Amino acid sequence: MSQPVLAIVGRPNVGKSRLFNRLIGARQALVHDQPGVTRDRLYGKMEWNGVSLTLIDTGGLIPKSEHHLDKEIWKQSFHAIEEADVVLCLLDGKEGLQAIDQTLIHELRKIKKSVFYAVNKMDHAGEEGNLLDFARAGISPIYDISAEHGRKIGDLLDAIVKSVSIQGGERSPPTTCGDDKEEFSGDDRGEIASESATPCNDSRIPVIALIGRPNVGKSSLINRLAGEERVIVYEQPGTTRDAIDVKIERGRDVCWFIDTAGIKRKKQNEDDVGYWSILRSMQAIERANIVCILIDGLQGLTHQDVQLAFTAWEQHKPVLLIINKWDLVKNTWKEYQEWCDDRLGALAGIPLLHVSALSGQNCDKIWRELRYIHRSIHKQVGTAPLNRWLQRLQETHPPAAYQGKPVKFFYATQTEGVPPHFILFTNQPKGVKKEYLQYMKHQLLELLGVSKIPVVLTLKEKS
Repeated sequence: MSQPVLAIVGRPNVGKSRLFNRLIGARQALVHDQPGVTRDRLYGKMEWNGVSLTLIDTGGLIPKSEHHLDKEIWKQSFHAIEEADVVLCLLDGKEGLQAIDQTLIHELRKIKKSVFYAVNKMDHAGEEGNLLDFARAGISPIYDISAEHGRKIGDLLDAIVKSVSIQGGERSPPTTCGDDKEEFSGDDRGEIASESATPCNDSRIPVIALIGRPNVGKSSLINRLAGEERVIVYEQPGTTRDAIDVKIERGRDVCWFIDTAGIKRKKQNEDDVGYWSILRSMQAIERANIVCILIDGLQGLTHQDVQLAFTAWEQHKPVLLIINKWDLVKNTWKEYQEWCDDRLGALAGIPLLHVSALSGQNCDKIWRELRYIHRSIHKQVGTAPLNRWLQRLQETHPPAAYQGKPVKFFYATQTEGVPPHFILFTNQPKGVKKEYLQYMKHQLLELLGVSKIPVVLTLKEKS
């Protein structure tokens, strides 16, 4: 499902990042910042009145600056505006209307999109007189807000959501399926095929996001898995622009791969490609059941790759790292694994494969790993053994006390859906520390008999 995109723009130090954090934090939506892609660019998600939005926090705009970085931020910000469905221009109520603001307003009047103007740092009632300068600039309506205190942000969001709804709101993909297929199985027999069809939302059929930086070999790998150089694909309307869904069958196995590879806009330089790749990758992660991150074996695991892996994991999506161009790498696999695990930090231990999409080396192992991950995220454990596990855990490694009172778990249950989701009933949900929850997740993986996949734990109070 593709979400409307809201770009937040403005000159430096008007409070864009503070507003961004307020929006994503107030709704407690899952969010991931993407540092290091372009300076001061952040990506996140929020929900307001049942409408989900993808947010882009752009760098501070300084028009007509001759500094190279300022030029790049200006250019990238207007790329964000081009991608967005709605634009929010943030202004500074303490400093008043500046020449930079007037230039930006002039540029925004040229675009054929809904533009909202908000004057920030209006922290107290009675400061409305500060809006007169902005009104003289001919912008209307003007929303006076305080990102720091949350003042009147609801009014602004109501207007933005209403605008998005009028434009069409969220765009859902078709949900009908083609021919019925068996559940993703372990059968390697048969030929690989690809076809044009409508993506099926049946949870038995994995949707695989293949993401990564430009030129790491994503298109080559898709062609290798599909068994032909020119795959027949379904370009799904309403999803991320330029994203392509490729249905690949192998015997009784059938998957949808989301391919965002090899797509460049005209007159783009390398930085532009990186920017578009990040946004497409985030939306592909959202739609997927499993996320494959393709790495150039010669370039190694970059900060951006690690951030994408954490983005997927925080959205409870299992991650498979595929090291491509392995035939050109001089290191031993053991050395490479250790180096990757060191870079991955908390995600050390997620599955790693080394392949060559060009020669086909080890590409069959991708299917094996995808089957294993798919079976793992569907694993179920009975209520009786689950609660015996919970009892043993409290006896051998009890949680720390909270405010002088012991933390007790009464019972647990596993809900439906993927990945494995467990509800734990406790006397003090706030008293269960993050570190203990991580320990419980590791122990649950052992109980399920699976390797590193995301596990969701929900705490509910019971006296």
